[in-house]
Amino acid sequence: MVRFKTFLVEQKIPFTEAEWVDPQNQMQMRRQVGYELQNVTYGTEAGFRYLSRHDPQVNKALEVMPEADSLLKKKLLSLQTQDKPNKLAVKSKK
Repeated sequence: MVRFKTFLVEQKIPFTEAEWVDPQNQMQMRRQVGYELQNVTYGTEAGFRYLSRHDPQVNKALEVMPEADSLLKKKLLSLQTQDKPNKLAVKSKK
């Protein structure tokens, strides 16, 4: 982060010391620097995976995936049941 701060100063990118030491900003900067390092070193897919590990939406989606799979199976079963003709209903039409 020291090297990143030096880079910002050299590039004349304005920031205050309060912005620099803010814990939320530090977390965001570390993630972004990590993402960029992954992209440069291992490619964009690695960068995407790095960011995804820290993304709350991606983590929540992964958390509920088993539930989503179960719900999909139930939905497919209910659709299959609806598609089968009811034998009693067919007899009553005659």
